[in-house]
Formats: sequence, structure tokens, C-alpha cells
Amino acid sequence: MSIDHPRTLSSFHLLDVLAEADQPVTKTVLQSATGLSAATVDQATTMFVRLGFVRRPFRGRYVITEAGRAHLTELAQ
Repeated sequence: MSIDHPRTLSSFHLLDVLAEADQPVTKTVLQSATGLSAATVDQATTMFVRLGFVRRPFRGRYVITEAGRAHLTELAQ
């Protein structure tokens, strides 16, 4: 399964980092926290924004949405 699918282990890690953050997170922080490449983090955040799981409150920062939290809960089951 590729990162293009929202049920990958990578998606779980990215959403988990965002869910635990108390403020908007940069891609650099996501990359450091997950160990994923910059390209993978970029691709995943773009996908999550399109799916409505993540939003950008301002340029370069990301937060998880309620839909993202629900998806994370689903992945954890």
C-alpha cells in the first residue's frame, strides 16, 4: 500500500503527531517526529488537506481536523 492511501502506517504516524500537538506543526517537525522523508511528508500532508483530515491555519503549518481525529481512531482499531 502506498502513501497515496490514507490507511498506511505513515498516515497513522503523521496524524498521530498532529493529534498530540498543542499548536500548528511544520512539515519539518512532522519529518523529524516520524522519520519520513521530506517528499513523503509533503505528499501525505497534501493528501490529508484534500481529504479534509488536516488543515493549514496559515502557510506552512498544519493541524488535525475532527475528521482527521475520527480517521486516526478508525486506524487504531
